[in-house]
Amino acid sequence: MKKLIIALFIVFTGCVSPNYGNQNLTTSLIQQNIVNGKTTKQDLLDTLGKPATISITTGNQAIPNNYSKADVKEVWNYYKTSKEGFATMNMLMLAIYIDKNGRVLDYVVTESQN
Repeated sequence: MKKLIIALFIVFTGCVSPNYGNQNLTTSLIQQNIVNGKTTKQDLLDTLGKPATISITTGNQAIPNNYSKADVKEVWNYYKTSKEGFATMNMLMLAIYIDKNGRVLDYVVTESQN
């Protein structure tokens, strides 16, 4: 019973930090290691690890404006969430657009703080 009370205290006081996704993911890591037209899927796996999701494009996904839907074969998604303090949640999302040759066509990084 004492262990249960301690565990509940930790959870409700915010001492447990909900960090999810690839915790090594940073904007500088992305910018230093992803080169459009050059970086391969294996390079991504070596640098960033396995993506959270891989989508095979069916024409329904949003893609960068300067490409046609025929250009994009897969979309790899990575993310990281981290909590700072009691109420601040940070999120970093990375969508990587892969071409038919298995190379990065383009990528989009989105950061938010709540």
